[in-house]
Amino acid sequence: MRVTKAIKNYIDKRVCAIYQPKIDEVRAEYNAQYDHFEKILDDLLDKVNQDAKNALKDSGFGCFRYDGREGDIFLRKNVSNDIWLDEIREKERIIKNERDEKIEEIIVTLELGGTKEELEEMLNALV
Repeated sequence: MRVTKAIKNYIDKRVCAIYQPKIDEVRAEYNAQYDHFEKILDDLLDKVNQDAKNALKDSGFGCFRYDGREGDIFLRKNVSNDIWLDEIREKERIIKNERDEKIEEIIVTLELGGTKEELEEMLNALV
């Protein structure tokens, strides 16, 4: 069977739909750990700000915003989304490589004479 661009897109779409839940699961694991880390940083920031305010207050100083309200001394930006745990990054890489290899394997099989029935059989076997 000659594999056209439309057939490649069909194969890609079907295989990606099968592998996406696995990738989403890894992402959920990442998000849970990321949120936990953000909470730790927020707690540390609250503590350091309170300690700094107390130190200022003891010395007669204060930290006030332009509107006269007390403000935080230290601020932080959000943790970059580029921060990944190596273990989770590796899990996602393995799943994506497996997905890409399956797509290539199916396309090669079809190019070497596979039929529509074999295509559907290979796709259904991935589930």
